[in-house]
Amino acid sequence: MSATKNIIIIGGGISGLAAANRLADLGVEATLIEAGEYPQHKVCGEFYSPECVSILDEWEIPTPVSINETHFISENKILKYNFPNQARGVSRFECDYALMQRAQRKGIQFLTGTTVQKIKSNYTLTLSNGKTLNTEQLILATGRRSTLAESHWNHSTKTKTPFVGIKAHFEGLDLKHRLEMYSLPGAYLGMSQIEGHKTNVAMLAKTDCVQAAGGADKFVEQLLEQKQSKKLKERLKPGKRLFKKWLTCGVPKFGNRSVASWPSAYLIGDANGAITPVCGDGIGMGLTSGIMAADYALQKKSDSFQLDWERRYQKRLNWGALLQGIMLEPTFAQLLIKTAHTFPKITDLFFKKTRE
Repeated sequence: MSATKNIIIIGGGISGLAAANRLADLGVEATLIEAGEYPQHKVCGEFYSPECVSILDEWEIPTPVSINETHFISENKILKYNFPNQARGVSRFECDYALMQRAQRKGIQFLTGTTVQKIKSNYTLTLSNGKTLNTEQLILATGRRSTLAESHWNHSTKTKTPFVGIKAHFEGLDLKHRLEMYSLPGAYLGMSQIEGHKTNVAMLAKTDCVQAAGGADKFVEQLLEQKQSKKLKERLKPGKRLFKKWLTCGVPKFGNRSVASWPSAYLIGDANGAITPVCGDGIGMGLTSGIMAADYALQKKSDSFQLDWERRYQKRLNWGALLQGIMLEPTFAQLLIKTAHTFPKITDLFFKKTRE
């Protein structure tokens, strides 16, 4: 059984949900296909940079925690930075579900628990439930680990994962409306408050370091015993972890995804290019690129979408890679913090260069 849809969105994370909500506001019929279900926890920093706030406020998506500053911490050095505009904190468990409900109320059809098995060149999609769908335009929000687009273009489907994302929620940690970033040996960690007086603690670690420790839980345990982690250990001591185990996921390299042009298709969010988590702009890029794709799809301008995507996001990906390289080496992070104390404009430069 086959049905034709105006626009199909594959992937129901932040970027896919942003595209769905924008299309709904434009009065466009669309179907979103998502492998998982709502709500669900995701390995994510759960930090919403200032550019996210106006979008989510306009859509009346609750973001209950205000975040006004960040502290960069490396062993015995701390750098404080006040955001020029307020950021927010809320779990993906709550935010994604609210975005889904809004889009659904406004007419977007959701197929959850469903995967796309194959895409033919005429945009006939074979689904895991045995059905097929046809579409004129396709929005791919399949994330940085997806091989769907690559397999269609006959690219290699082997996705390397040089990093591991590690995350858990805690109670009992009072961050007082700030984001804290810790530079650690082979990893960096961010923590900020979310709803219900909980704190999200998320880390990006080198895969070989996690494997050498025997897994994420043992890696975190060993990491906290190192001298560079003294301040982090003190910070976490009064807290209680709310997850039985740390949630983990493999993370491929960051930057642009090298994919060929596909007529009437729009790659958004991490499917097109992933910014390093240390920048705190991953959700921002997901939201804005989803909205951007919806606008281009309405005008059927896929030929110029990719060029404009690169103009908008490429520079911040490059700056993000530089900042991540520094945060993964505590010695470099301490040097940057010391330099930023002498030249405060450096911090402002990194902030501006890694977001809208």
